[in-house]
Amino acid sequence: MDEVGPGRDRGELRCEGQARAPDRQVEARLHRPRPAACLTPGPRALPYLERWDAHYRSQGLVILGIHSPEFGFEHNLGNVRAAVKRLHVRYPVALDNDFGTWNAFGNQYWPADYLVDQAGHVRDVHFGEGAYAETEHDIRLLLAAGTKSLPKALPDRDRTPTEARTPESYLGYARISGYAGSPLKTDTAAGYSFPQALAQDAFAYAGTWRVESERILAGLDARLRLHFHARTVHLVLGGHGVVGVTLNGRKHADVDITGDRLYTLVTQKQARDGLLELRFTPGLSAYAFTFG
Repeated sequence: MDEVGPGRDRGELRCEGQARAPDRQVEARLHRPRPAACLTPGPRALPYLERWDAHYRSQGLVILGIHSPEFGFEHNLGNVRAAVKRLHVRYPVALDNDFGTWNAFGNQYWPADYLVDQAGHVRDVHFGEGAYAETEHDIRLLLAAGTKSLPKALPDRDRTPTEARTPESYLGYARISGYAGSPLKTDTAAGYSFPQALAQDAFAYAGTWRVESERILAGLDARLRLHFHARTVHLVLGGHGVVGVTLNGRKHADVDITGDRLYTLVTQKQARDGLLELRFTPGLSAYAFTFG
């Protein structure tokens, strides 16, 4: 395990994965953890990084992921190591617990891609998902400056959603938005009930919940109802237990929760409206929904 970048004197920024030579072109991706494992750039972006790594590593490309954690459990080095292993990530992932690298770049967005040339100069920055063909084009331009030939460019398979969909929804009271249920009682176990109807992009709690700053903790008969518009629904969950899933009144397969990470609850062929109801084993935690 190597320590790299800002924060190394305090041991704050740690790098998981094989070390790379410093005289190559680097793509640094600053990210807060998101689906599919809460410790990665996200389910749509990760395949592109993997393909670029496999396709251009021998030409001198070095990819370095910077994980700037959002939730408490994401500061844990063991969780980062487990996610890197589970997802078969081959490039280094640095743990930026004190946001030293995030702040050094003046970064304000997730995800963010920084292309750094062989001399250490930032040559291109891209915020958010998408534009993968453009990023690969810029990678090829920088690599071409130091090599005679490159393999053919990868086919463009940009799967970034372009249609309207429900925005990311936080469940803890610090950043809660879209909540339309009983009045919140913070940091204490309390009973909640569903409203008669939910507007699009709204959600509500029922049963017993403890609503904390960044998460909700399930008690007896804990349920959550969400009116969404999306193709896929993901939820950051923690603990061990089961989440029962009902979509538009139809029971779906339960989701086994085996640790703190993001889980996919719904996958549809295309984006559409849906009424999702979830039932939680007591003791499970839920943090935030994301949508694809």
